[in-house]
Amino acid sequence: MPETNSPTPDRNTSEKQTTPDEFELIRKGVAQSRNLLGQTASTIGFGLDSLFGAPNKNQPNESAITLRSGLEIQDSGLLTQINTLSFQADLPTASSKLQLLARLGDEHELENRSTNVQTEQTPEPFESRILKADKAGIFLRYIYQHPESLWQTTFDNGFQFTPHSLALEPVSYLRIGQTFLSGTWQIRPVPVIYWAESSGLGTGIALHTLKPIDAITSLQHTTGVNYLFDEQMAYYQHGWQLVQAFTQDLRATSNITFYSTNRAGHLIDEAKISATLRRRIDSDWLFFSVTPADTLSSENNYKSNLSITFQLEAKFGVQY
Repeated sequence: MPETNSPTPDRNTSEKQTTPDEFELIRKGVAQSRNLLGQTASTIGFGLDSLFGAPNKNQPNESAITLRSGLEIQDSGLLTQINTLSFQADLPTASSKLQLLARLGDEHELENRSTNVQTEQTPEPFESRILKADKAGIFLRYIYQHPESLWQTTFDNGFQFTPHSLALEPVSYLRIGQTFLSGTWQIRPVPVIYWAESSGLGTGIALHTLKPIDAITSLQHTTGVNYLFDEQMAYYQHGWQLVQAFTQDLRATSNITFYSTNRAGHLIDEAKISATLRRRIDSDWLFFSVTPADTLSSENNYKSNLSITFQLEAKFGVQY
């Protein structure tokens, strides 16, 4: 009879059966790193909080580190990488609520595949002029609400700067808000006073409203008027946002916002339309979002300027 060889186990198969799953190892490594960053944020928060007295560790600690990384692609072929890091230290032991806010942002162009493309400079929306989101900064936030009053006062005071320069710009931002109920509408007026070294003193008011439509849908609206005294310039903003929370893991928002100034030659100086689909990837700490948008400016004869942004967001704190 021909000799029959007994089958020998495949070495690769055997190793795969005895080696822990690589995906689980990655998940454990990520979890350990996440816990380390979360504990670091909590420790810094408790350390700063101890300056105001013995911290109450039974109170929820909202200190957190947030990392965001994304890529914006414009229809002209321009690619922009967006990276931001922010830190919030919660200081509840202070006589009134205090928070320390720090952020670092960086945006740089990666590639422009189109030739002879001139990027149009559109009017800068008002909210990016004060406490600019694309600038690094460190701020101390003071939150106060009298026990017998529904009005809440929030005061930000600190410095902002560009990541490529250490020239500090002092900034102060004071706002007072209260939420009223009118039927199914929530209405929140917010008067503001602000000052920045580059733009001077300004004041304004914003009116925010929210109306639940059904179990998963709500409609939000914001109208704002702001005035900078040094420039003698008034800025107007009017926008709507439709929010749909399909599940705990999936949310969609649709936005349309109009901007103008008292010196604009048109009723609408700039309009921006966007939609964001935000997906929870893991627990309460990791999210992915995609945002197609279109910006139309009077300076560009309202020519469409399409873009799409992909962003990954990670939060690190004891509650995440």
